[in-house]
Amino acid sequence: MNIVGIGCDIVEVDRAGKLSNEKYLNKFLTQKEIDNINFKSKIKSEHIAGRFAAKEAIVKSLGTGFRNISPTDIEITNDELGKPIAKILKDDDNFKELKFELSISHIKKVAMAYVICYKD
Repeated sequence: MNIVGIGCDIVEVDRAGKLSNEKYLNKFLTQKEIDNINFKSKIKSEHIAGRFAAKEAIVKSLGTGFRNISPTDIEITNDELGKPIAKILKDDDNFKELKFELSISHIKKVAMAYVICYKD
């Protein structure tokens, strides 16, 4: 395994909650990610903030920021046990071999994500 980079990010939950309208979510989340949000849940804002933090951490691990990739080119889902899984949806040879190990945590006021980007 060759580590490409690491990234971490912290997001204020209140800020993410204020931006959780449909117009903004469509700019930052994929439709699959939006469909997975339980909008009636008490932790909706924490969930959204965690996704924002994860995407920021991913582009930090790439070392590019959002220059060659948009937030909706990255999709965060969960496996059957709840482990977050990140993948790049953008059809670009620069991203095809990349894999990610991702951790997302949140409490009432903040969400954070930590990412290791690597190639086999």
